[in-house]
Amino acid sequence: MRQRKNDAHLDDVLRANSSDLLAYFGRRVPIPADAADLLSELMIVAWKRQGSIPTDDQDARMWMFGIARNVLRNHHRSNRRRIAVTERLRLELAAVQPTPSAGPDAAERAEAVRAVSALPPELKELVTLVHWEGLSIIDAGKVCGVSASTARSRYARARFLLRESLAEVAEPARAR
Repeated sequence: MRQRKNDAHLDDVLRANSSDLLAYFGRRVPIPADAADLLSELMIVAWKRQGSIPTDDQDARMWMFGIARNVLRNHHRSNRRRIAVTERLRLELAAVQPTPSAGPDAAERAEAVRAVSALPPELKELVTLVHWEGLSIIDAGKVCGVSASTARSRYARARFLLRESLAEVAEPARAR
């Protein structure tokens, strides 16, 4: 019975304050959808902590705004971490990008990427895992959720299709 009373009280407090809480978030985040997400996160936290909600309406309102403040701080902290990780990753990727002289010329590279992109999805994923991610054929098969023998046969099929595709491009170039 006490649980239902807490549920009803929490429901009343949320109904009375949700538009003000949404406005609170809306003034503090640049994307309106984030404000709605933050409000839903606040509701989850309030529901989990509903046993400590004050009985007085004004105190309950301030309790909700306290939760809102903490939810917002967590949101900003998460954003800062995500931006820092993204920046580190961008710098690491820039450091490992091959130089133009390290491989095939740009036209050949673009044609190879086009040929791989044209493969059926299950073959494309296997080829990219093997050649771009450096996995073995068997490990790539595990990632794709197929047996080792299926992975080997798909890889063989992909190689055949890639040879055909790249040969078609090379023939007109040789004819010149």
